[in-house]
Amino acid sequence: MYFALMLAALVQVSSPTAIGKVVENEITLRPMATAADVYKLLHQSVFGVGHIISSKESAREYLQREMASLGPALPSEPLYDDLGGGIVRVNLRPFRDANGSLEDLLAAMVETANVNKGTPKMMANRVNEACRALAKQKKKGLAKDLKSLAKKQAASGYQALHHSEAYRDAYLPAYRIVDRRFFPLLEGL
Repeated sequence: MYFALMLAALVQVSSPTAIGKVVENEITLRPMATAADVYKLLHQSVFGVGHIISSKESAREYLQREMASLGPALPSEPLYDDLGGGIVRVNLRPFRDANGSLEDLLAAMVETANVNKGTPKMMANRVNEACRALAKQKKKGLAKDLKSLAKKQAASGYQALHHSEAYRDAYLPAYRIVDRRFFPLLEGL
């Protein structure tokens, strides 16, 4: 079973067209997205949730605190955003409104962190594909900014970034990253 999960994690690299579609969806749904926000999306698609899980208990406490502080769902806020390769962002407000189980979400986060082992090479490939897709979408300035930001981040092994202030103000991001294989709520979607 472990071998099968590891093999599945290794083949999760999204095709170039899939990454292009992911980036197109992000900038269409959230037009205030900056290079930092697209970088964060790509980082999540490659490295998953590992950077936020120091322990299951601390992840549970943080998730509970965040869920308790959420306001109403935003107009047109989807239950999840596909990040490619089976990785999704579960948006917490629609998740809460669908009576989602925190324990199921937490278990999916932990399982995702255990099997999702992205690499700097995978991140570099995703950035290149995203830049090509942005250029095709007539977003050459955003592509240039993303390439420049990624070049700086490559020197540190592609560390995670926060969303831009504009993105946070406009979209109030509140989500968790999971591999959809570990999250029963998303089966069949």
